[in-house]
Amino acid sequence: MKKALRASTAFSLAGLLTISSFMGPVTAAYAVSNVPSADAAVDAATADNDGVASRDAGSVDVGAADDSSSATNVDESADEDFGVDVSENYQQAEPVDSSFQYVYLASPSLPSGTDQVVAFATPDDDDSLSSATLNYVSANGIQGTIEASGTADNSAAFVFGSTLKSNTYFLTSITYVLRADDSEHELDLSDRDYSFTVVDSSVSSEGTSVYYADGDGNAVEAQSIQQALECADSPDGVSTYAERSARNVGVIALDAGHGGVDSGAQGNGKSEADLTWKIMTACKNKLEAYGFKIVLAREQSGYYPSNDYLYRVQRCIDQGAQAFVSFHINSGSSGAHGAEVYAPTANGTDYTQVSVELANKVMNNLAAMGLTYRGVFQMEVGDEFAVIRCAREQGIPGILIEHGFISNYGDVVNYFSDDGCRRLGEADAAAIIAQFPHPYSVNGISFSEELGHAGSTVKIGVNVSGKTDGLRYKFVWHRAGSDWSDSNWGVIGQDLTSPSISWTLPQAGEYEIYVDVIDSNGYVTSTSKYKVVNWSLESLEVSGSALCGKPVKLQAKVSGDAS
Repeated sequence: MKKALRASTAFSLAGLLTISSFMGPVTAAYAVSNVPSADAAVDAATADNDGVASRDAGSVDVGAADDSSSATNVDESADEDFGVDVSENYQQAEPVDSSFQYVYLASPSLPSGTDQVVAFATPDDDDSLSSATLNYVSANGIQGTIEASGTADNSAAFVFGSTLKSNTYFLTSITYVLRADDSEHELDLSDRDYSFTVVDSSVSSEGTSVYYADGDGNAVEAQSIQQALECADSPDGVSTYAERSARNVGVIALDAGHGGVDSGAQGNGKSEADLTWKIMTACKNKLEAYGFKIVLAREQSGYYPSNDYLYRVQRCIDQGAQAFVSFHINSGSSGAHGAEVYAPTANGTDYTQVSVELANKVMNNLAAMGLTYRGVFQMEVGDEFAVIRCAREQGIPGILIEHGFISNYGDVVNYFSDDGCRRLGEADAAAIIAQFPHPYSVNGISFSEELGHAGSTVKIGVNVSGKTDGLRYKFVWHRAGSDWSDSNWGVIGQDLTSPSISWTLPQAGEYEIYVDVIDSNGYVTSTSKYKVVNWSLESLEVSGSALCGKPVKLQAKVSGDAS
């Protein structure tokens, strides 16, 4: 596994941050630092031991985990003078690269409307930059270029990002021109994982309420979803009224690890890319038979570059994926054997908790087949496999499964035949089904009219995809901001076989509409708000000759209470 290492930065970055008025203190370390030249090392040693985070070559391998690896903690005290907080976000050390000293990415997660800061330094402290250009690409292939916002000696900084849309962005290259020879140089970053995610800052939990049903079927507001789940004791009441999207999964992404130009690990006459495809196919067949919609991170053949794993999660998200499962085969010493599963660290969010739960179910199923139980590993932020990190940043459950060791003869003989791969894939599918018992997805509520008026009728529909046979639906209205007394809520329809119903609108006001989608496993609930007004302007009629000096009659056609 990847290790978190600490390295010292040269004076040039500190100087750039000091003299450039457009750059404030960098508060999140997310950088790469290479071993400096002898002169640079002397400078760094006298720079109050200012630290930046760095990463190692293991960061580009999302397949086999090193059997004997361990994590190394970041020395936080080394960063106090530089003003860089690496206590939460640290990266890993790259192999020695003479083409640059460091590349520094300030924020791994960026709220929309705010700027990112990227800095880099050439390998020679005596260099002087006349210009520099940064190139980047989004996860869906949109390319961008930004000129340096400032330079200082051999360092340059780029400040940009406030206009970027929500997505994951990867740094692909930096081109720069030196004053000494007016020559252009290019630093290729495409094979390294330098990325950041822009998150929609408008997405907020403000105004969201969570309810559970008490013994009389009345909805009671809870302080959290967890409390609502713990307190809900009446499945026949108003229901939990809590949308839990991380557990409401109907579209699953399956990633057969490696492929294309990357065949993965090799051993005992087997290829990892071939084995993962067979395991994934068996898993896919069983999940589709159960009713899940499956999207694939790659096809069996086709061109996939060595860094394609950086784009796989987003590619599946674009196809509607709500969970991501990556299949791999481990490699190590000939004596290493058994299965292990990786997940993000559960951090209080539903999707990270679901990831850990799913990882444990998969690990238990593989151990039940006879594979040695090597454990479930919750990966720390900054020390994650790329697909685990990308899934976490996209807010969906994501795990990576190592199905035994291709380097171990026993694992190969017992589990990597065609029949063994089928059994592995079906064991994975059984764990997924146990974690997500609803093979369908609820994607919000729609209305035939955006705004209603009192006394008219609107059609309400809940958008459900996946295996919908046998589902039942319950529609409830509630006056927003009111208590749950009988006059403030009511059932529009229940035990319905159709996902839509007509509702005669009550008096003016704002209403919360709840739709329960019910199967043999329980409730999945979606919530939306709908506004009703007393009257509605239907049209404006104009009549008359429309000549200068002649009268024209204007008639507003109003429905509802027009008094």
